[in-house]
Amino acid sequence: MTSVATTPQRNHIAEAVERRLRQQRTEARGALYVDFDEDHARRQQFRYLIDKGIIERNPPDVAIKSLQTVKTIAENVVKFPDVQKYAQLRHEAPRIKRDIVQPKGALELILEVSWIPRKGKYSDIDGSLRTSTVVHPPNYQPQDMQAVYAFQKQYMSDLRIGLCMINEALERELPKKEREERALEEAKAAEEEAREKARKRIADDRKSVQRRVAREVAQRRASIPSPQSSVEKSPGPAIIHTLSNLNLGSDSAAIQDAD
Repeated sequence: MTSVATTPQRNHIAEAVERRLRQQRTEARGALYVDFDEDHARRQQFRYLIDKGIIERNPPDVAIKSLQTVKTIAENVVKFPDVQKYAQLRHEAPRIKRDIVQPKGALELILEVSWIPRKGKYSDIDGSLRTSTVVHPPNYQPQDMQAVYAFQKQYMSDLRIGLCMINEALERELPKKEREERALEEAKAAEEEAREKARKRIADDRKSVQRRVAREVAQRRASIPSPQSSVEKSPGPAIIHTLSNLNLGSDSAAIQDAD
């Protein structure tokens, strides 16, 4: 014979089932759900540093070259986190000075992704920069002590977020740069074509003027008479007629016969 649960027992069972369901939902949410805006604020900081700090304050070529250099540095650290040469940046290195120190905003971005400036010897092996000035190696030179930026491994997540934002900016800016360069090249080609047409038109005009002048000169020369045709022949000697030269003999004889 089965026993029927009383009302208090049913309430207790329902509460236990509800607690179990809530626990399962919480565990499932923790395993499967990740807050979309978990790093939103940090991403916005990097976007501001990249867009407002670098892209808008430098010429396009300088800004893109600077971002590409920071990207290369960040990728090397992500791929080889234990290699010291990638974790340190020498302030006076030509490439660092050209692409990070001199462009506006690039150094601020490096500092934001956790490269900390220090004064020390760049070739320190263990990663801690030596700053002691008491004991020096035999081949020590004063220029060995220089400004170095050292990456802090505990901020690797910030570096990854910054790298994603740099890639996002480059994916947006590189096609824009290519379009601008292509438009500039097309404009230069059109300008050169217009110049060539203008030069050809001027040359054709000059040839046309030369042909017209040649025709006019030929016509003027044809209208001028030749010097030989303009000279008239001189008249011969004058002929004087007298009565003796006239044929009057036959006429006078005819008159006498009539008488």
